Amino acid sequence: MTPAIAHEEEQNLWHSVYTTAGGWSKDGIFADHRSAAAPALAQESDTLVCVHRGARQGVEKNIPLRWTSHTPVDVKGLLAEVDEVKSRYRESLPAADRASLDADLAKATAAVDEARRWTPDADLGNGNLAFHTPAIAAYKGSIYAVYYRFWADGRGGLGTTCRPAVGTWSKVRKQRDDRGIGPGRWPGLAVYKDKLHLVFAVNATGEEPEGLEGGIVQHATLAEDDEWVPVQQGRGGEHLGVVNAGQREAAQAATMRPPGNYALTEHDGLLHLLYRKEYDLRLWHATYDGDTWSKAIALDGLTSRRGASIASYDGKLHAVYPSPDSELLRHAVYQGGKWSKGEVIAGHESQHDPALISYAEADGSRSLILVHRSLNTYVPPAPKAHVPPKTNLTFHASVSSPKGKDYSASGGLTRAGHQITLYRTTSHEDGSQGIAARWTADVQYQRGPFWYDDDGSISGELRLRNIDDEGIGFLGAQSVQGDFSGGLYESTSLFENLAPGTYEVALVNGRKTRGYWSSVGPDRSANHAAAEIDLRSVRTTITITA
Repeated sequence: MTPAIAHEEEQNLWHSVYTTAGGWSKDGIFADHRSAAAPALAQESDTLVCVHRGARQGVEKNIPLRWTSHTPVDVKGLLAEVDEVKSRYRESLPAADRASLDADLAKATAAVDEARRWTPDADLGNGNLAFHTPAIAAYKGSIYAVYYRFWADGRGGLGTTCRPAVGTWSKVRKQRDDRGIGPGRWPGLAVYKDKLHLVFAVNATGEEPEGLEGGIVQHATLAEDDEWVPVQQGRGGEHLGVVNAGQREAAQAATMRPPGNYALTEHDGLLHLLYRKEYDLRLWHATYDGDTWSKAIALDGLTSRRGASIASYDGKLHAVYPSPDSELLRHAVYQGGKWSKGEVIAGHESQHDPALISYAEADGSRSLILVHRSLNTYVPPAPKAHVPPKTNLTFHASVSSPKGKDYSASGGLTRAGHQITLYRTTSHEDGSQGIAARWTADVQYQRGPFWYDDDGSISGELRLRNIDDEGIGFLGAQSVQGDFSGGLYESTSLFENLAPGTYEVALVNGRKTRGYWSSVGPDRSANHAAAEIDLRSVRTTITITA
C-alpha cells in the first residue's frame, strides 16, 4: 500500500559544534539551506558534504535530493590581499581614487568570504528523487547515498547514487532483487574494515507493507561492481534476521510516528547500529565484529520520536535524537559498555533525526558537527527602528557609506561588517540644521565550518569635515564606544547647528575587542588576536541646503 502524501514544507537547517571540554555551542541558522526532512552528513578528505530532501511542490511521492558542501581553505593569502588594498588608503585621496579602492577592497573581502562559504544548495540530478531522508558515507574517494524512493512501477525500494571527488552525482540505481535483497527503507551507511556497509529494514515476506510489521534488519556490503550483496553471518550463515524491526502495538500505533533512518558507525573496533522499531519508542543497540551481529539490546532510558544519529568522537560513541515528548534534541554517550541518560540540548529544536559527524579540523583537532531541521522557517528579526538621541529633530533622507569588512589577525576567525549612514536633521525649536551619523556593525566568529554572532566591545571616532572649494576643513569629532551582543552594534552621534554645505563624516581608529575567541573557555585559552579587529575607515558625504 502506498503511503499517504503528507504536506511538507521547507524549514531551515541549523547547526552547532560540540567538544568534550566545551560542550555544545549555541544553535546557529544555516543560512539559505532549507530541507523538507532530516539532513545527512559525510566527510571526504577535507570536504564536508550535507545531503537533504528539497521541498514538496505538489502531491508527487518523490522530491529532489539536494546537497551542499564546505571545503576549508587557508585564507592567509586572501587576507594578505585585503591588507594590501587597505594599505593604499590615504586621508587626502581624491573621491574617484577612493571609490576605486573601495571597489578593490569589496572584491578582496568577497573572495575571503567566498572561500569559507558553504556552496549553494543544488539538486543531485540524474533522477535522484527521494521519498525519505538519504543515508550517506564517504568511501574510496566518493560520497555514496542510499535512500528510499518510489519507482516507475509504483513500488518502493532503495536506490543508490555516488559522487566522486571531482564529478557529478551518478544516475540512481535500483537494488537488484536477484541478489536476495528485497525492497527496504530506513537505510544506514558506514565504512567498517575497508568495506561500505548498508543496513536497512525489510518485510519478512519480501513484500512492501504499509508499515513494516514483522520486518527485519538486513545487512549488505558494496561489491566491486557497485552492487549490494547480502552479508552471511558467522552463525548459521543467515543474512536475514539480525534483529526484528518491531511488531505493532495497538495501544501506541495511533500516536507513534514512523522511525527514521538507522544509525550506523564504526567505534572502538566494532560496527555499531542504533535504531528505533516501528511501534516502539525505545532505541535499540547492536554491534557487528566483522563476522557476527550481537543481540540487539533495548535502551529503556533512551526513547526517540523518530530515530537517532551516532558518531565516534573522543573515545566515546555519541547519539543525538529527537525527544518523543518535546521538541528538543537529546544527547547520550556510550562508554564502557553503558549508555548515559539522554540529556536535553538546550535551544536545539527539531522533530526530525539530526545529522551528526566527527569532523576533522584543518589543524588536526576534532569536534562533533550537528546539523538538524528546525520547527519553523527562520524569519530574520526586523531591523531595529532608528531611535534618535533627541526627539526634537526631524530626520530627512539618508545616505550610506560603502560597507567595510574587516577580519581579525590569527586566521580571520572573527569578522565585522560596518557602515555609516548620515541623516540631515532639522530642529523643531529653531529650524537649525545638522547631521545625525549612525554607525552600525555586525560581527561574527568562526567555529568549525560555521559562523556565529559574536559579543564584545566596539569603539571609534566619527570625524566631521566640511568639503569646500579649497579643500577639506576639520570641524570636530565624537567618540563612540559600547558593548554589544547578538552580533549587532549601533550608535548615533549628532553634529548640530551646521551651515549649508557638503560634509563628510568618517570613522577613524575603529576597533572591536573582546568576544568569543578572547574569552577563556573549558576547551580553549584566550586568543585575543583571533577576537580583536582593527576597523578600517569608512566615510560618506551629505549636503545641507539653505
